[in-house]
Amino acid sequence: MNNKTENYKHDCTYEFLFCTCYRYPLMNREGIAELLQKKIKDMQSEGQFQLLSFRTWPDAVHLKVKCMPDVSPLECMKHIKQQTAMEIKKTCPKIINSVPVIWPRKGIISTKGITEEMIEEFREEQKRRQRSK
Repeated sequence: MNNKTENYKHDCTYEFLFCTCYRYPLMNREGIAELLQKKIKDMQSEGQFQLLSFRTWPDAVHLKVKCMPDVSPLECMKHIKQQTAMEIKKTCPKIINSVPVIWPRKGIISTKGITEEMIEEFREEQKRRQRSK
């Protein structure tokens, strides 16, 4: 991905954090984290973003991406979540029996970075929300 458009130079770097629905330990299933990373890397060819880093926990994903300036970070994250959910469901259809929705409509988008503290707070908040339902 080129960080120049015809008239402007840009550096639109964002970090995304999102948990699995119901905090389901999806990344503990064999091959899911690798499948997710491969799908996201394949999506780079669409030209909307470039994956800079990828990290997972059993129930969460943290990405650092560089987006084109005309792409909203929220739309980029939604697109990644939608496409990866479809890929996971297609590749591992039995997962649908465990959790019908892969990614909920929650997450963190940051331009200044997501700290370990923010990650733990977000994961704990999702855990509390799950228990209260």
